[in-house]
Amino acid sequence: DNHVVFVFGSVYVVNYVYGLAYVAPALHPRDESYLIMMNKFFDLLLQSACQYFIEDFCIYVHHGYWPEVF
Repeated sequence: DNHVVFVFGSVYVVNYVYGLAYVAPALHPRDESYLIMMNKFFDLLLQSACQYFIEDFCIYVHHGYWPEVF
C-alpha cells in the first residue's frame, strides 16, 4: 500500500522540481505573485486528484475488483 503512495509522491516531487527549473529569474513582481498563486492552485488540484485516485485504487484492490482496475 505504501508503494503506491511513494510512486505518486515521487512523480509529484519530480514535476515540482521540473517546473521550478524553467522559471525566469528576472520576473516582474506582479508576474511573480501570479506565478506563485497559480503554483499553489495547481499544487492543490494535483494533490486532490492524486488523493482521490489512490483512495479509489486502494478500495478496488482491497475488495478484489482487479478486472475493473486493469
